[in-house]
Amino acid sequence: MRQVKTLLKELEVHQKGYQKVKRKLKSLYRYYSNEREIVDLFEYWILSSYLINRSYGSNGLKEYLKGSQKDPIVFSYEYEFKAKTGLVNQAKPIDIKYLFELLSFFPLSLRFPGAPRITFFDSIRGKYTNLLSRSLPICKDENLERDIVEIVNIYFSEVKINIKLSDSEYLFIPRVFRSKQLGRISFKVLNVKCAPVELMHFNGYENIFLLKNKLKIFGFQHGGGYDNASVDLNLFFEKKISSEFYGWGLAETNIHQHRYVNKGNLANSSENRVLWIESSKDTKLMAYSYPVAHAIKENDNVVRYIYSELKRTGISYYSKPYPNELKSDRYVGKRGMIISEDEKAEDVVSLGDLVIFDNCMHSLIYFCIENNIMFIIVSDKDIKNYYTEKMKNWYKVLRSNNLFFFPDEKSQLSNKIMELCSIYVMPKEVLDYHSYNFVNIKNK
Repeated sequence: MRQVKTLLKELEVHQKGYQKVKRKLKSLYRYYSNEREIVDLFEYWILSSYLINRSYGSNGLKEYLKGSQKDPIVFSYEYEFKAKTGLVNQAKPIDIKYLFELLSFFPLSLRFPGAPRITFFDSIRGKYTNLLSRSLPICKDENLERDIVEIVNIYFSEVKINIKLSDSEYLFIPRVFRSKQLGRISFKVLNVKCAPVELMHFNGYENIFLLKNKLKIFGFQHGGGYDNASVDLNLFFEKKISSEFYGWGLAETNIHQHRYVNKGNLANSSENRVLWIESSKDTKLMAYSYPVAHAIKENDNVVRYIYSELKRTGISYYSKPYPNELKSDRYVGKRGMIISEDEKAEDVVSLGDLVIFDNCMHSLIYFCIENNIMFIIVSDKDIKNYYTEKMKNWYKVLRSNNLFFFPDEKSQLSNKIMELCSIYVMPKEVLDYHSYNFVNIKNK
């Protein structure tokens, strides 16, 4: 697959450059309690900078370095599509004297967004963590800053990036990498539960690593696509900064997903509709960050196949596009009756509907699993060569029940839809598999 081969080639270049600075980098943070996490986070940031340069050239990288949006993925959407997505908000510092000291008297475990919120106290910990992280008394270390600038310049030179950080114009390195370590808020190890990507946005939450307390990161899956593919760059770093990581069914260690609730009184659809859930459009950077997922979305044969099969059935169907800047042009001229972009998909899908996904990584699949809503997946055949072992097992169950199709299987999808005769009920084998592997998992 082209995207995977391209990423592996770029990772070779990155590793050669990173090895030139890794030892010195670790030495700079050797007295920091969370040295490992800071170094791993720095590698993610510097690699992202390299891949931004590969995606958009030096002008794009300069915009990233100078701009306020430090999340690489969100920057790519805002830079490439010239629009503000609002996907990641900056955690604005709170400048209230003694607030940090006051909060430090109550050393609760920390909970950033993405952590399961099961009890009322989980919500309290979430609010506490938000206040604590925003009130951290960050103090710049000028010597560390000079050393980090030198490291960045060495790395850029090694990977052939023609940018040199020599003055304040480009000195917008995240503060976590150039600030002094803070004091302790207690003498215990602090547990942090979160979606690790929240600490990779560089919106201010990552500054928690500057605490002198040792942090133990419990990472949680926060959406679809996790552990579907064997090559997933961003997931690699999410797991790397975590002490423990929990997926929703396809990871090594799993919990019952917490994003979608079981709507026990979910109404049956009066129409028994067929709903086509669209995929979002991707940026150039996404081809590096999520190469397999990007390859799936890039294959127009899948969209054309679904459209032709739906037309063949003669059944009226609905299309649910992504909202705003994430709406893809691949579906122009192929959409059925359009469901408003402003409505959440999980508020639209009903029991008795048949939901069609054109990739196996959509998070809404978990909503369908949770609520026993029938769905069909169509995907590129070559993609299955990159499935993880657990994804392969799931794929085989769906495939054996005629719920997973490839775009070269003419008439098979339409025949399946017509065979169902509007009785959209998931087969027992699939329900049992979902129950065992995705639903009846003990929460952590």
